[in-house]
Amino acid sequence: MGSRIVPVRLDDGDLRQVDLLVRLGLFSSRSEALRALIRLGVRSLKDVAEVAEGLEKLSRLEAEEGDIPIRLDGALRELLASRDRFT
Repeated sequence: MGSRIVPVRLDDGDLRQVDLLVRLGLFSSRSEALRALIRLGVRSLKDVAEVAEGLEKLSRLEAEEGDIPIRLDGALRELLASRDRFT
């Protein structure tokens, strides 16, 4: 598995927390801390991502096939809009 450099901006409070974790010896560097914290965040949202992918597939199917037994327009918009609460 490869890795890539991703520039990211953090506010001062978040960066202080990352630096504290490094100073406490939980991580050897900011990079290591951020990788671990991002991994935890991604894993914690895995279910949300799977549901979103499923809704997107169903929405495409509905567009291709016409009516399907469930309506997705509102549900998909609501799920995608709820992503904002994680930022």
